[in-house]
Amino acid sequence: MMLLIIVSILVCLVCYIYRTLRPPPSRICGTPRGPPVTARRVKLSDGRHLAYRESGVDRDNAKYKIIVVHGFGSSKHMDFPISKDLVEEQGLYFVFFDRAGYGQSDPHPSRTIKSEAYDIQELADKLNLGPKFYVIGVSLGAYSVYSCLKYIPHRLAGAVLVVPFVPYSGEDESGVLKRVKGSFSDPENTVVCVLDNFDGNSMKVAELLILLIVMRVYFFKVCSLTDFTSFSTFSVLLQVRMCTYLLLVYGPVRSHLGFPAWRLRYTEIVEALKLLPETDQWTFRVAHYVPWLLYWWLTQKLFTSSSVISGSKALRSNKDLVIIKKKQENPNPLMRKARQQGDHECLHRDMIAGFTTWEFDPTELENPFEEGVGSVHMWQGMEDRMIPREINQYISKRLPWIKYHEVPGYGHLLNAEEEKCEDIIKALLV
Repeated sequence: MMLLIIVSILVCLVCYIYRTLRPPPSRICGTPRGPPVTARRVKLSDGRHLAYRESGVDRDNAKYKIIVVHGFGSSKHMDFPISKDLVEEQGLYFVFFDRAGYGQSDPHPSRTIKSEAYDIQELADKLNLGPKFYVIGVSLGAYSVYSCLKYIPHRLAGAVLVVPFVPYSGEDESGVLKRVKGSFSDPENTVVCVLDNFDGNSMKVAELLILLIVMRVYFFKVCSLTDFTSFSTFSVLLQVRMCTYLLLVYGPVRSHLGFPAWRLRYTEIVEALKLLPETDQWTFRVAHYVPWLLYWWLTQKLFTSSSVISGSKALRSNKDLVIIKKKQENPNPLMRKARQQGDHECLHRDMIAGFTTWEFDPTELENPFEEGVGSVHMWQGMEDRMIPREINQYISKRLPWIKYHEVPGYGHLLNAEEEKCEDIIKALLV
């Protein structure tokens, strides 16, 4: 009898956990249980639809064709005000579209950073924008622009990253150690690899080097090998010297000595992450390491898991709060439809795609405009608390071909005011 009770309790517990972790069914636009389709849409090669809206001069007569990518929790009805005079003077044509799962665009359960670029490319082709077009990505939507720079650079006439997001996860320890191991075939390359790439992880690297050296020496001793043809004494001494160096010179000390760090450094990512509220830090970790748990994490009622979703003021600058107050006084009713297909299909999947380990390092992107035709710009509010400027300052230093603009007095909502949006457009088209 007791066994039956225990089994019943366990079954009930499993069912409860399953229901808690499982997102509710999607309310896909155009289906019997979903909202109606009222926007113009294009059909992609995989059968999904992307909803879009056009603005500016007539498409066929436009001099500049610009695709604008909205950020987290937004839609094709996002803010990006441009005066009519500038639009007509420059011949500007804009396409705003709902990213997968937002507004009236179909969800994409297997969306990735890479798929975002090809969604944009197909949208441009369906609308006959020509061989090249401009892209502007705002906040989390900027990862779509990074993707375009990586996967379809030949289609770009120019690009803008506005208060751009990059993943806070950085490179975890397993990734660091994997790359260190991969460099051991050449001892001299090991030295260069460690010096150039592992700032902030020097102690881990040193421990790994020592461990491998001890194992190699032990192997040769056990096998009674005296011929060090494949593993020279020079290699041992060089790696021991490297370990000693790393034990003495690591982290901040190393950076002051002027050694380059070609990757988005683990320590800088961690420090930037610490600027966020504790619960937001854990949200990034959950989305990155255990994405299957994200739905429960964001919907549980024990504590606030996301300052952005909850509307908290914790990550808002004073300028942001002024802009938000104006929006609340005159809200855009169309923005209410941004999440109408369910938070999991838009917000949650967007976080999973953006917060996971990217397929490429943004600081290793190549300049798509080496011949000087076109440019890439990055705009950052100096008071931005959501995307700390230290990260984007670092990326702009690593990629000197990106034209970096800092705006004093502004936070994350840089695209909400006409003056700043016009500055962005004018800089792009110069």
